[in-house]
Order: sequence, then C-alpha cells, then structure tokens
Amino acid sequence: MQTLESLGYIGDVRRGASGITDLESFFQIIKAMEERRTASFIQLAQEHKIDFGFAGYMGLSRICYLLMADILGLIDKSNRVDTETDRLILDFFSHNDRLYRKLVEELAPDRILVVSDHGMSPYTHHVNLNDFLVKGGWQRKNASMDGWLRAVGKTLKSLLPVHFRRNLGKKLPGVREFVGKQNYVSKDTVAIATSYIPGIYMNDARFGGPVAPEEKEKLVMEIVGRFNAYGRAKRNGLSARPYAAEHKGRYAQAFLPDIWVDHPNTIFFNDYGPFIAKNRQYKPFDSFAYVVSDMNSGIKGVQPLLCLVGASKEKLPVVNTGDLTQAYRIMQECMVVSATNSGSHEKRAVRS
Repeated sequence: MQTLESLGYIGDVRRGASGITDLESFFQIIKAMEERRTASFIQLAQEHKIDFGFAGYMGLSRICYLLMADILGLIDKSNRVDTETDRLILDFFSHNDRLYRKLVEELAPDRILVVSDHGMSPYTHHVNLNDFLVKGGWQRKNASMDGWLRAVGKTLKSLLPVHFRRNLGKKLPGVREFVGKQNYVSKDTVAIATSYIPGIYMNDARFGGPVAPEEKEKLVMEIVGRFNAYGRAKRNGLSARPYAAEHKGRYAQAFLPDIWVDHPNTIFFNDYGPFIAKNRQYKPFDSFAYVVSDMNSGIKGVQPLLCLVGASKEKLPVVNTGDLTQAYRIMQECMVVSATNSGSHEKRAVRS
C-alpha cells in the first residue's frame, strides 16, 4: 500500500463517478491512471521478485465505451485525423503501446498472456423485453412507474457525481426509492426482465412472485414460441430459447434467466422504454453534456482476446477449450513449469 500511495496510484476512473465534464481532461486522468498502474506493477514485481503477476488496464474499456463510434470511424478512414477527438484517440492508443513496451522491456518475462474478459462492440440499439412481456399479458406494469418517468430518473441519477448521489439518497430517500422501484405489479406478473441481461426470468419464489415450479416449463415454452413468432424480434435478429433448464444442476443455476435471447452484438438490454430503439448516442462524440451513461457508443462484445507470447509456449501441454477458461489452464501450466525448473513449489504473485 505504501508503494501505491508513494506513486500516486489511481483507482478505476469512470465518467459518471468522476464528475469530469471535459473530454481532454478525461483522457488525461485515464492516461495518468494507466501510467501509475504500470509503474507500481514494475516496482512491486522487481521488489518482490515475483514468478507470476498480472496488471489490469481498465482505460481501454472506458475509452471504448465512451467513443466506439469515433474509434470505428477512425478505422474506416485509415486513421486519418479530422477532429480533435480523433487526435485524442490516436494519442491514447499510442500512449498505451508505450506503456506495454515499458512493462515488457523492464520485466523481460518468459511469457506474456494478453487476455480480456470480454470484447468491445458498437452500441447501436437497446431492447426492453418488458415491453414484449406487457403486451403479451405476462406482466402488469406498475402504473405509478411510467417508463418515461423512470428513464428520466435513471438518466438524471447517472449525470450526478457519486458523492452527490449518496447525499441525495440520504436527504431525499423518496427519490432513491423512486429510481430503484420495480416497474411491475408482482402478484399479476409471471415473467420479468432486467437491465443488462439478455434474458427473461419467471417471477417465481426467487422474486416473491406467483409462478409455481410445476408451471415454469409450460410458461417458458409459451413465451419462447410467441417471442420467436414476434415480427419485431425476427426483423432485428432476436430469437429466444430455454436456458436455465438446459443448465440444470450447474453452479449458480438459480441465477440464470429461464429464457435466453440471442441477439446481435450491437444491442444492449434495458428494463424500460420501447421494445427496440436506436441508441441516440451512437454518433461522433459531441460533448460530455450529452453523455448519460459510461456506456455511450460502445458496449461489451462477445469475442474476448487471448494471446500467449513466449519462446517456450509450444512446450505447454494445454488443450484448447475454445473459451476463456483456456487462460486459467495456461497460467496453471506456466506455474507448474516454473516450479519444476526452479525446484521449488513456493510461488509469489502480485496484482496491480
């Protein structure tokens, strides 16, 4: 901790919580965050003579969430700089390249594993599955929570600095309750959807709802059938399938949605608004005044990155799993090889 404090370590910076209102200032703090993260990792790695460690770079995702439309525009025009935003983006990626080079040159690791827990995608549309459920008769809206009012409440909340939100919640608990209140009548609702998750849950005992265990399978198949016949879903590349039942007995099955909705990688799921709408923020960046979420024109993608670099990588007896669990197996094998070569099973690791 003393090392981190002495280097002025900066935690993860987010647009909404930071209160920053200027794009260049946001880039500056993100770059400073990653510079100090690199310096602290190098210092700790050398001081403790670690065998294994990893540094987390969050700045890339913050910038991609904010400026994906501009980033893709730059790629389309072969990195030709036409605007100040273009310049800031290219400078940021060059800055990151220099930090990664510094990390590798100063530590000279035997192997480097570059991995992300998700990809990045343009955020062009949002979908509200509750709209479909209401129209199909599986959900009754809470009349006191009209969708547009709730959306306005959430938007206003996202624009406030985090310390102000906390104080507002303490002084005006009614505001806090309004923003977080569910927008359906539980006793008259059999299916619900939530923000972020592309799926539908049966309103059963998990949520204090009326759906009995013996009713779930029939309801799931009814909703799946109706959804897959729904014109607006079909036209936008959306399709539903049973999900939780397919993973029966798996860890955390109770937390899985009963229905999964396959969808284009450019769609984000909200719990308010129309069934589908364009993301008005997917456009060349204008001003922080119009940014209402940390996910502005970019969202998480389904294709993560995993790349292993090292002279002896071919000696690792790792079977390709086709998913990110491959990273765990690679790290495990690297540690085994290192322990065997050193004659010791005592390993040290550091995270920055």
